[in-house]
Amino acid sequence: MAGVTAYATPDQLVALFGEDEMLILAAGADGELDEARVTAAIEWASSEADSYLSARYPTPISPVPPILTNCVGDIARYRLTGHNTLENEVILRRYEKAIDWLLRIAKGLADLPGQDAGGEAGDGTDGVGITPGVRDWT
Repeated sequence: MAGVTAYATPDQLVALFGEDEMLILAAGADGELDEARVTAAIEWASSEADSYLSARYPTPISPVPPILTNCVGDIARYRLTGHNTLENEVILRRYEKAIDWLLRIAKGLADLPGQDAGGEAGDGTDGVGITPGVRDWT
């Protein structure tokens, strides 16, 4: 998926799920982590996240909030199941929760931290401004 901005790295997935689990999900023929396979899963997951996020935010998202990295990690982890590794209840549940969160963002029921509708990092305000006016009495 050339041109996709990845919201996580293989090292971040190892930090999230542990090296042992990542080796179970994506070991290469040499027994080491197949970073190309993990990167492909991350790119797919990032693209999937963008498909929801783009309903409200310009993508790619920058800076990447940690919750988005975790969400993409859960989706990538789910995508790595299959082949010789079957999904389990925890992986499936976390994937479903990640998709639910993305759907909530797309519907405007949740917000992406640090972003506003224009896609720029938020300034901590809620976007409401009050401008005093002049009332003309005639």
